[in-house]
Amino acid sequence: MEAEVQLLTSPAQGEIRLHAPVMLVPGLVIFRVNASSCEFVEPVRFYLNGVLVATFSDASLACLCEPGDQFVLADSNAVASAWALGGDNVITIEKAGSPSPPNTFAGTFVGWVEVFLQAEHETAIECLFDVDGGACAEPNQCHGGSTEDSLRIEAVLQAAFRKEKLLSTTGFVGSQLPALVDLAQIPDGDMRVCIALDYPAAGVLEDCSSTQKQGEAALTINGSLCVVSVRDTDTDGSDDSMDCAPTDSGAWSAPGEAVSLSFDGSGRALLWEMPAQLGARVIHFDVLRSISASDFSTVSDCIVHGYVPAQAYDEEQAPAAGELFSYVVRAVNSCPGPVGVGPLGRASDGTARAGRNCP
Repeated sequence: MEAEVQLLTSPAQGEIRLHAPVMLVPGLVIFRVNASSCEFVEPVRFYLNGVLVATFSDASLACLCEPGDQFVLADSNAVASAWALGGDNVITIEKAGSPSPPNTFAGTFVGWVEVFLQAEHETAIECLFDVDGGACAEPNQCHGGSTEDSLRIEAVLQAAFRKEKLLSTTGFVGSQLPALVDLAQIPDGDMRVCIALDYPAAGVLEDCSSTQKQGEAALTINGSLCVVSVRDTDTDGSDDSMDCAPTDSGAWSAPGEAVSLSFDGSGRALLWEMPAQLGARVIHFDVLRSISASDFSTVSDCIVHGYVPAQAYDEEQAPAAGELFSYVVRAVNSCPGPVGVGPLGRASDGTARAGRNCP
């Protein structure tokens, strides 16, 4: 995917810079727990997206109304492996209930749990659980509340850490502006395009515009210093640099593999399914028949060509005595040359299957 850049002014030199936000994984996660144990300890376990990252165990058996801040450092490697970039991150808090009779004040009492997260220079603090529905601020369990019952609390973290990263810089001098800027390595999503132009008298002027890149969808930015746009001459949603037929809106890429080839219950009708990737508005199919399952190039017949767009063929010919027929099917579209001919699948050894051309 390439973007065409057109300057609206005449600078001496400058840069085209592409920025995009990058999601970050917290390198530091600390749980702050308001808890105290009486007579025996029930561990409190913390899971991130189902992965155990920390365990709190109050070994002091302090049995205090105001136990003070107690901190549990999460395993950074476990956090890194479990953290979902760009998705929901769920903290699960689990604790077994006290086996003692109610109101006997035995076991681990939890008032609230707070979490601190840090990713590079960004930080966040979130109250995950408060037995009183508060904001994880009451230090005294006798004044506030606590529970010795079993716990299983799930909390979706609101923190999503990101920073803007410079992904590409293209410099130019005078009129030697690059006609195209490569966007192939830019991930889909929010991005920012900045044009910095250097004028001998006025110094450096910068123009930044925010946009989104979504696959091969058109990207257009109109700024005061430049115009940046993806070239899609035939407006089929595929950038010209990736389009097999840039002036034909009916075709844009090679077809995928036609799949699930089989006979129906009658043993005569050969059936198959459309490929996941059509690559064009209209496709048709070639069906090859061979007397050798390993050779569809030299001992095969092209029994169907241009069969639009049915996904079935009635076989009327029977093999000679002692022979068996084998079949393969491929999709074909209007992309020019071999690009428009889809694959025939793979042989049992994993290699791409070759086959004869159809007229």
